Amino acid sequence: MRILSCGLVAAALFLCSGETVLAADQQQCNLTEYTRVDMTYDRAGGPLVPATINGENRSMLIDTGSIYSMVTAQTVDDLHLHQEGLPPRSFELINGKSMNLAAKVSEIIIGQMRGKDWSFLVMPQTENVAPEWAGTIGPDIMGNYDIEFDFGAGKFAIFSHDHCPGQVVYWTKDGYAALPVTLGNSDGHIRLTAMLDGKPVHVVIDTGTSTSVMNFATAHELFGIAPNDPALQNVAVACAICGASGPGARVVAYPFKTLSFGGVTVLNPNIHIYPDTLHYLGTDNQDQMIVGMSILRQLHLYVAYHEKTLYVTPAGSR
Repeated sequence: MRILSCGLVAAALFLCSGETVLAADQQQCNLTEYTRVDMTYDRAGGPLVPATINGENRSMLIDTGSIYSMVTAQTVDDLHLHQEGLPPRSFELINGKSMNLAAKVSEIIIGQMRGKDWSFLVMPQTENVAPEWAGTIGPDIMGNYDIEFDFGAGKFAIFSHDHCPGQVVYWTKDGYAALPVTLGNSDGHIRLTAMLDGKPVHVVIDTGTSTSVMNFATAHELFGIAPNDPALQNVAVACAICGASGPGARVVAYPFKTLSFGGVTVLNPNIHIYPDTLHYLGTDNQDQMIVGMSILRQLHLYVAYHEKTLYVTPAGSR
């Protein structure tokens, strides 16, 4: 769930109530694990973690592509959360819908971590959100820590960022990729350069988006893909943020062969190409493609926010 513009909201911080120390090497460069929880998926493939909000059991979507953490309007109603107004147009979703309310949460618990007296943005009632989750955890919270998506084992973990640089890949003795990332000052999005069929592409890692997408102009400029290319296949629109509709809209898939993150390669990546409706993507912008869950579930990701590095292995690496 991507936010286009934002005002000022104080980031809420977890308070650690328990931790586990994992040895990262033999020189006391340790990882401090704050919590590890089971990870499930909503109907669109988004990663969910169990949470307790004001004493009620719920699930939250872990969304690296948002900016601020949010709760749904339904959650506000169900839990009778107190709301406060925000200045008009302080926050907008990528589809242009305004978010003018914040909700107060007295306590939220995820695994062994607890936060008190948080403010969450309230998603508009008109948003078509999955009923499986009560809200989202965004970079305003995650950026204070290291986070791990173990898609192979179905686990999500939060670590302290206080460790030796580069000493984080504890789950395998095989090779891994350590990729420098750019974190936007205003949005906290994870940006890096990947290689798509041997060509560099500026991508955003977005666990809140099911489909990996780019504009047709980018596909044409970088790969010479023409509208009448016989390899193109029509696909049903499955991406709520993409805005492709109407008789002239054609969403297609192209048989790309490889998407590589350093030495880790995803074969036959599922990427949808939109008719230049993704106004925040393009060859002239810093973001050319969104890498969503259609690709990310094939990987094991460790995001070291303070180190500004993404560590990647195949999902099944052990």
